[in-house]
Amino acid sequence: VDRDAPAPAAAGIAPVLKDLLDLAPASCGLDDGHAVLPRALADLTALLRRHDPDGVPTLRDAATRLDAGRSPKLHVRKGDLSLSNVFLEGGRVSGLIDWDETGATRQPLAPLADLLFSWLWQRGGWSRTRSLVALAGGRIGALPASLSVAELLTSLGYGPDDLARGALCSWIEHAYHELQHPVFRCREDRVAALLVEPCRALAAAGLAGA
Repeated sequence: VDRDAPAPAAAGIAPVLKDLLDLAPASCGLDDGHAVLPRALADLTALLRRHDPDGVPTLRDAATRLDAGRSPKLHVRKGDLSLSNVFLEGGRVSGLIDWDETGATRQPLAPLADLLFSWLWQRGGWSRTRSLVALAGGRIGALPASLSVAELLTSLGYGPDDLARGALCSWIEHAYHELQHPVFRCREDRVAALLVEPCRALAAAGLAGA
């Protein structure tokens, strides 16, 4: 990705996301059975019990918060909307690649959270824990102004609470996918960075069940 590429709003990511969210999952052969979240939560809960049992209630609180904010409509989720998978031409989005993690979700802003996590990490040097606390807390004012998050939310017809739940969903599903790798699953540092530290930060900030 061009390091001088415009931020999401300037690159025209909002209409791309809107088109994605408006796709009917059934037309793509997707249904509730393609949602990763239930099995991700079950798997990560078991992993937490081994590495940090005190984190299990936090993960359960996050699951409760997600369940309470479920959209009645299923949405398509690309699954890996990261900077490396967005093609730009003339400063505008011209294509998306890497669709192998596509599924269905009832958290419509999970794709936007995927992109923001990637942007904050690759261009801002933010850790996933720092990004998660800001996004899950609805603290969009703490995010880089260049991301124009408020503008993106308005254009998509959603608010900070929707993005907060999308961020929780994004974190849980990506932690699950990465920790399925047998090498990462056995590495204490990876489990800590992807699961234990975010749980502790959410608990400290009182955000998991907010």
